[in-house]
Amino acid sequence: MIMRFVRVVGILVITAAISFTGCAKKDVNQKQSEQIKKSTIAEAEESQTSVIEIDAYFDSTSSEGSPSISKETRYIKEDELLARAILEELIKGADLTGNLKGILSKDTKIISVSIKDGIAYVSFDFNSNSENIIKDKNKEAVIVKAIVQSLMQIKSINSVKILIPATNQTTFGGTVDITKPLTPTDIQTVTIK
Repeated sequence: MIMRFVRVVGILVITAAISFTGCAKKDVNQKQSEQIKKSTIAEAEESQTSVIEIDAYFDSTSSEGSPSISKETRYIKEDELLARAILEELIKGADLTGNLKGILSKDTKIISVSIKDGIAYVSFDFNSNSENIIKDKNKEAVIVKAIVQSLMQIKSINSVKILIPATNQTTFGGTVDITKPLTPTDIQTVTIK
C-alpha cells in the first residue's frame, strides 16, 4: 500500500514538473518574441521605416501520424524587404526590349539584407562559375555602382556595404574595394545616363 502511494505521488510530481517546464518554455519563447518585436520596431523607428507583421507557419508535429503546424509572428522592416526586392530585380535582369544588359547573373544568391545606421549590408553568394566573376575593371565597377545606386533610392539608406562571406573578399572581382560602405560617388568611373 505504501509503495503504491509512493508511485502515485512520484507520477504526480513528474507530471507536474513536465507541465511546469512546458509552461516555462512557452513563457521564455513569448518573452523572446516580445523582445524581438520591440527591437525591430525600435530599429525601424530609428531609420524612419515601417514594420510589417507576418505570421509564418512551421512544423509543430509532436507525434507520428498527427501532423500539425503552428504560427510564429515575425516582424520585418519594410525598407529591408524593399531592398531585397530591388536586388532580386537586378538578378532577374533588364527587359529584353531595350539595349540594357543585366548586371548580375541568374545564379547569384542573396544571403541577407539588413539596414542599420543608414548602411545597407548586402551579403551575396556568387557561384564560382558565375559570369559575375569577371576580371574586367569596368564591368565590375558597373555591377557595384548599379547595386549601390539602385539601393540608394530607399530613404533610410545612405551607403551600401557589399559582403561576399564565402570568400571573405576585400575587393569585388579584384578591382573595386568593398571593405567599407560605398556611395555612388565612390565609383567615379561609371556614369549614370
